[in-house]
Amino acid sequence: MTAARASRVEQEICGEHASELRAADREIATLYQRAKAIDAGSKAGQRTWMKQRNLCSAAEYPVDCIRESYSLRKGQLLALLGEQDWLARGEASLFVDDVLPLPAAFVQTGLFDKIAPSLVGASMTEILIERGDDGLYAIRASAVGANAHLCSIYASHLYFDRKSGWYIPVSEGAAIPIFRILDGRLEIFADGRPDYEKYPEAGDYMSCGMRASFGETIRANVSEALVERYRKSLNEEM
Repeated sequence: MTAARASRVEQEICGEHASELRAADREIATLYQRAKAIDAGSKAGQRTWMKQRNLCSAAEYPVDCIRESYSLRKGQLLALLGEQDWLARGEASLFVDDVLPLPAAFVQTGLFDKIAPSLVGASMTEILIERGDDGLYAIRASAVGANAHLCSIYASHLYFDRKSGWYIPVSEGAAIPIFRILDGRLEIFADGRPDYEKYPEAGDYMSCGMRASFGETIRANVSEALVERYRKSLNEEM
């Protein structure tokens, strides 16, 4: 029965219109290999997760179930790996749409450096992450969707949550996920459209028009001057 369930879930992942699930599957495979290298116990956790994922074959909406399962496992593995040194204290970085999109390896090349300003200019999403001298993070972001519907995010005093793998605000209340990052690719929680019944405080940090959302963005390898220009622009919009 387990094999049959796995087969049905794998059929969903390999479906003609399931490129998002396949990308998530590759992402989990990459994270798992890294986690296994530092914690042999992660193998048991991976097997447990796969059994739970395969139960999605019986869900009313299998694709939604699989998507949620991958998201949860991604957070678990990111939490296990711990915070990566991707942004130095006092540094800021700009994230934009993966306009083309481009392979991760190409982003590290000199050619990408040359075309990066053009990619930034063509982006409909601008996300600025800053890290203070105290090690905490702040995010300012805007996105334009269909019919000029807008998304915006502003949150400060964020830290890496070692339980969920998300960056969340320092707060005495419920933890509100804001963003997470892997290999220069940044993800906004629920694409900026969280379930406000489940996360009522999320409205204090993010909002989106009906036809707007935040997709995955990539870290733009651009000059400090351009980052500063966007810092001023986003501050004026907030």
